[in-house]
Amino acid sequence: MPTRTFEASRPSIFMSPEGGDAHWRLMEKLAAIFELQVNPKPDDVFTFSSAQVPDCISSSEQVDAAYSYVPDPTRFFSFLEVRDRTSNIGRGYIQEVIGKRKSLGVDDCCVVSTKGFAPDALRLAEHEGIRVRSIEAAGNRGSEFFGLQEFVVHQTAPDIQSCRVFVLDDERQRTGTFTIPGAEVFQRGVIVVTPEGGRLQVPLEALLDRVLASGGWHQLEEAGGEPISLGFKLTGPGLKLVYTEKGTGLSRELDIMAVSYVVKSSVGEVRLPRGETYYYRDALSGELLAEAVLFMASRQRTAVCMVRTLAGPHRANAILFLSEAELSELVEQPPAAG
Repeated sequence: MPTRTFEASRPSIFMSPEGGDAHWRLMEKLAAIFELQVNPKPDDVFTFSSAQVPDCISSSEQVDAAYSYVPDPTRFFSFLEVRDRTSNIGRGYIQEVIGKRKSLGVDDCCVVSTKGFAPDALRLAEHEGIRVRSIEAAGNRGSEFFGLQEFVVHQTAPDIQSCRVFVLDDERQRTGTFTIPGAEVFQRGVIVVTPEGGRLQVPLEALLDRVLASGGWHQLEEAGGEPISLGFKLTGPGLKLVYTEKGTGLSRELDIMAVSYVVKSSVGEVRLPRGETYYYRDALSGELLAEAVLFMASRQRTAVCMVRTLAGPHRANAILFLSEAELSELVEQPPAAG
C-alpha cells in the first residue's frame, strides 16, 4: 500500500498538559475531539481543553472543554463536562451542570460519561436541552475502518553541536568563557536562584527551550539543517554555572551573563503502536456518532487520534492531540502482516 502523508495537528485544537497521564484526562481530551468532530462545521470551531471561562459574577469557572468561533476561550458558545467514574451519572450531576450553565450564561452544553447515565438523569437532561454522550472502549472488537497497526511520526528536534557560557567571576573581578562540546552539554547543569533565595538545579540544555520559544524554532527551520547560533543575554542575576577549579580542586559558582548554542535541526522518528478503539454514542437514542483509534507512545508524550464521524457528513481525520511533542509530519504505514 502506498505511503500517505496526513496534515499535522490542527492549530484550532488546544490541549493543556494538566492531568498528565491520568485516564480521566485522556477521556476529557478524547471527548473534546469527538464533540468537535460531530459539530456540523468543525473547521470553523476552536477547541480548548480544559479552559477557564468567565461567569456572571466576574469570576471564572473551569470547564473540561470550551468551543469558540474565535481563538479565545473566554468567548465560547458551548462547553463540555466529562465524568470518568466507576458508576453512572445521576440526576444530581445534571443539576450541577444546569447551575453551571446558568452561571456562565451559555445555553449550549454537553455531558459525557464513560459509564452511562441513570434514567432520571437522562430525563432531566432531555428536558433541559443538554446533550448527553457516552464513550465506550471497543475491547477486542477494534475498528473495521481504521486498519493501521502503527503510526510513524517524523519529529523535528534541535541537535546541539556545542555551547558557550559567558560568565562573570565577581569575586576575582574578571569575565570568562566556557566552551562545552555538544555531547557534554547534557551532563552539565546550572543553578537558578529565585528572588526569594531558593535554588534549583536544571540541566544546561534546558536553557535552549527559552531560546526556541522566543523565535528560535523559526530561525532553526530557516537554516535548513545547517548549524546556526542561538542564544540570549541575561538581563539580571539569578543564573549560575558550577565548575571545579583546576588549580585548587574547589567547586565554584560563577554568574552567567549569556549563553549561546550552536544547533542544527534533526529529524527523528517515533513509532506509535496502535492502542484502544473508542465509540462515541448519543446516550438518549443510542446512536453511534463517531469512532476513534488512539496511537500513543509510553506515557502519552506523543499521541495521535484517528477519528471519523458516523452520523451526518462522514469525515475522517488524524489529529495530534497531546501538545508535549514538537511534531511536523505524520506518515501512514501499511498494516502489519497477519
